[in-house]
Amino acid sequence: MNSWPVPRGRVLQLAACVGFIVAACSRASAPGQHTVASANSVVFGYELAARPESALTAARFALGTIDGAIQLPQIRPKFTTISTHYTRSRRGGGHRQVAIIIAVDREAMMRDTLSVTGLELRAFALDMAQPAPAGPRRSPFPATALSTNAPALRTPRPVTPADTADWQAMLLVAESLELKGARRIP
Repeated sequence: MNSWPVPRGRVLQLAACVGFIVAACSRASAPGQHTVASANSVVFGYELAARPESALTAARFALGTIDGAIQLPQIRPKFTTISTHYTRSRRGGGHRQVAIIIAVDREAMMRDTLSVTGLELRAFALDMAQPAPAGPRRSPFPATALSTNAPALRTPRPVTPADTADWQAMLLVAESLELKGARRIP
């Protein structure tokens, strides 16, 4: 009898999701900092005339405008990240896990007696291969990425305008931030 409280497949899926969160969030830099990972990703910078706690609430609201599971905030020394994750089917089999991340400064800047908090919006995608069916292989050749339609890399990659559905989701979050009063930094 299985003594696990949840099915084993679900546990593995949750473990993969946690690994995905750690990898994507570790690549997110603090607002205003530029790293090697941010050179390849599309980053939208914003300023919100509010305290960091209110900016975090606005970020959570903006992430809630798309379907996905909002994750608990990750608190770092200079910024806090909040993200939403969703999974969708990938063309050619398998699925794609997407994380849309907003980094919020932990300290507000003062401008003309007004507190201004910096925000950064970015998104990452992770392509997962379709699981191989159990049973004997019919081919004597070893399974490769080409023969199984598996993605070549198992690391998160930045979402770009070429990823139309995921890009539209990120733009919807950006629009929601702007409706909450965030001003885009060029």
